[in-house]
Amino acid sequence: MGAWNLGKIGAAVDYVRNNRVYRQGEIGVSGVGTLTLNANGTYIWRAGAKDSTSGKGRKATKKEMTSEGGDGIVLLKAKTEYDWLVTKDRRTKLKGQWIGISELNTRQINEYGSRGGTK
Repeated sequence: MGAWNLGKIGAAVDYVRNNRVYRQGEIGVSGVGTLTLNANGTYIWRAGAKDSTSGKGRKATKKEMTSEGGDGIVLLKAKTEYDWLVTKDRRTKLKGQWIGISELNTRQINEYGSRGGTK
């Protein structure tokens, strides 16, 4: 629960320059908004002046959690009208608390949230 500072990780991209193929690795971008999860089951997702949304969430089912394990929250009709899954990030070694945020159905659109120190 509480407020989280958001960031995104862009996928690796292949491109051609001077007849050679190059790959640019993943790029992380911080400061793309905030997500506030309230104890009453509501959320506020601020992703820019025109892209803010709010609504209700619910506990994720075991099937929705797939291999994540633990508990998760599904944000209903959130950003871009999709349902999103919020889970605790158990992989990062950075300081502070971290969450992962994924579009529920495909898991191909991902963001992250942090608070309490990032270095």
